Amino acid sequence: MLGRRNTGVPEAIETLIGKNVKIEGKLISEGSVRIDGQVEGHVQCQGDLIVGASARIAASVKAKSVSVSGEILGNVTAGRVELASTARVVGDIDCSELAIETGALFTGKTQMRKEASKVEVTPSIGNTIVPAVESGQNNPDNAFKRSGA
Repeated sequence: MLGRRNTGVPEAIETLIGKNVKIEGKLISEGSVRIDGQVEGHVQCQGDLIVGASARIAASVKAKSVSVSGEILGNVTAGRVELASTARVVGDIDCSELAIETGALFTGKTQMRKEASKVEVTPSIGNTIVPAVESGQNNPDNAFKRSGA
């Protein structure tokens, strides 16, 4: 969309929600989805989600990647999020990559994270899982050493 990064061949659109369609509830797909209509509730795609310019989504959104030209009122979680100049997002974005074109409107907080494939997880005592510390970089004990204090 933004022409900044070539991620290879895009996944084929498996599901198309047309401009005159309104869905209330959960939309769950194992493939890629394009929405040009209205969705209220929850959207989850294992593939890519394309939100067309005419789309109005009032839902929490989770997908491999999200490309927005329309409107999302809700939180977005994805590996990569792209907001076109016509996009309007009101909600928090949790992603590892974020691209915003001039003119896009975004109201909310952004949480940038490492890609899941780059973060090792090791079990700890009990049933909890904690991220492994990579070569001391993320070790809180080293924070003062890095800052020169």
